Amino acid sequence: MKKPLEIVEEFMRLTNEDHDIEGAVELMADDIKFIGPAAQCNNRHEYRELLEQFIPMHIGWKKHQAFENGDEVCFIEDIYVFTPQENKITLELSEWFKVSDGKIKKQKVYYDPTEFKAAFGIN
Repeated sequence: MKKPLEIVEEFMRLTNEDHDIEGAVELMADDIKFIGPAAQCNNRHEYRELLEQFIPMHIGWKKHQAFENGDEVCFIEDIYVFTPQENKITLELSEWFKVSDGKIKKQKVYYDPTEFKAAFGIN
């Protein structure tokens, strides 16, 4: 079985580089919890819908660090996104993942959502 870091690195590649939603969803537990300052999901279906909205705006990323501690993985990265006004913004974020039985069970994203929420009209 793959180590938690390997699973999360594959997930990050699928979402950030390949834009492969199907492949990313296969790495999620059915009851995955996604918690972020702009959105939350409680299962694979909801997370798939979120990725279908987000991936078309996603134009790149830069990984700074990745850490593994048991079944937990942390990524520190920048994600580059086009806004509806076709401006490029950079989200500087940290992501905390919990992996169980080879699947991502929980993902919590930390970043300042002010610019993102303003650009996308989210309250």
